Amino acid sequence: MTTRLAVLAVLAVLCTFSSAQAALPDPVPFQVTQQGRLLKNDGTPATGTVKMTFALYANPSGGTALWTESQDVVLDDGYFAVQLGAKTALSSSLWDGATRHIGLAVGADSEMTPREVVVSVPYAVVAGNAVGDITPRSVTVNGKLVIDATGKVQGGGSTSAVKSVSYTAGSWQSAISFNLINGIYQAKMKSLTITPPADGTVIVNATATCNFTPANPSEIGLYISTGSDAQNTDPGAVLHLQDLNMGNNPYLTYPLAAQASLAASSGQAMTISLFATKLNGSGHYCSGQLTATFSSSSL
Repeated sequence: MTTRLAVLAVLAVLCTFSSAQAALPDPVPFQVTQQGRLLKNDGTPATGTVKMTFALYANPSGGTALWTESQDVVLDDGYFAVQLGAKTALSSSLWDGATRHIGLAVGADSEMTPREVVVSVPYAVVAGNAVGDITPRSVTVNGKLVIDATGKVQGGGSTSAVKSVSYTAGSWQSAISFNLINGIYQAKMKSLTITPPADGTVIVNATATCNFTPANPSEIGLYISTGSDAQNTDPGAVLHLQDLNMGNNPYLTYPLAAQASLAASSGQAMTISLFATKLNGSGHYCSGQLTATFSSSSL
């Protein structure tokens, strides 16, 4: 019996899943819906069960089929609907963005012409770009693994995300007592000990408000140090960040601010201390806060 295809519907990839799932979704069922109506040569609908052979091609005519599948299809007034890939799996490599053409042969007849172009349904077009939350098992860009199945960022450069961990010594207010060390009066105000989980950088921020009385210090300062005093011999670890000329106002309260950038090594504990310094005069009290933020692309 010679038949012809009167209507051949567009293809639609079935990608049904719930975005509200907290766990990773099951693999997408990679099948394609194909619908149409089969008519006899006299224009009347074909009936019964017929064997249909579907094939995918890279070309509108000729060439070797990239995929084929045969199904026994029950017709309803000539209409049919099948799920391509139900018997012979459709590989994701078939859909690499290149145009695909589908051919159909019924029974022992030769393949119908012309072949139909496979087109996208609207939401398949949207799926070309991620919108909203995604739940991948891993992320690979241009063949390079960026995020593994545990969620850890891999590699370096532009594919690595910098993560940070913050530490704080909290706020304080206390009387301070200065000691003369290496020619400078200094008082340790607060310390913070951290153990970096990876190699990276520690950014230290400190603020302090100090009241000096009753003498007249000619200079005060704020130091961030990883040593036992403000005179640590390592210039990279001790930073003199602010000097204030107090003039003849020994009873005033003076604000100070400091920041330091320190290199950190994985697993090596480091104690960061904040010192107030002056050249002369007596201290009364200081209040402030010491915080540190460790950042690394290896977290």
